[in-house]
Amino acid sequence: MCLPGRENTMGVFSPALELEGPDGERAQPTSNRAELRAVIHALEHRYLSREGWEALVIATDSTYVVNGATSWVPTWVTKEWCKADGTKAANIDLWKHVFHLFRLYAIHGCEVLLWHIPRKQNALADKFAKEATTRVPLTSWNSYRHPFLKQEKYFDF
Repeated sequence: MCLPGRENTMGVFSPALELEGPDGERAQPTSNRAELRAVIHALEHRYLSREGWEALVIATDSTYVVNGATSWVPTWVTKEWCKADGTKAANIDLWKHVFHLFRLYAIHGCEVLLWHIPRKQNALADKFAKEATTRVPLTSWNSYRHPFLKQEKYFDF
């Protein structure tokens, strides 16, 4: 369902990265964590399924996010978060958070879709991401969650 005049709704959010993840564990800020954090914010900022949306498309130039969400994570989960070479996957805390949010949206009838776009079409996002790297990192996880999007215990993976 697209509501009239809302077909091209977009937003920009570019805070400093945190030095710890949603589980409270210390984590070094990386570009992959920043890309996952952007997805988390897109899902937490507004509770779109309560506004009548049936689908949310997140456009990203991140092959890490798209491949992770569509191919890698489902395999890692069956192997207790281990990659094919036997090593632990990176950013498990954020991946769990992303999939928790995907499921919350699905439960409420809103499908989350990832759209992989070429980097050259995402110049504005790169600009804001570079600006965010100049900010002093935050020491703890900050949620900008919409008040209607309740934080519940993660689904068991």
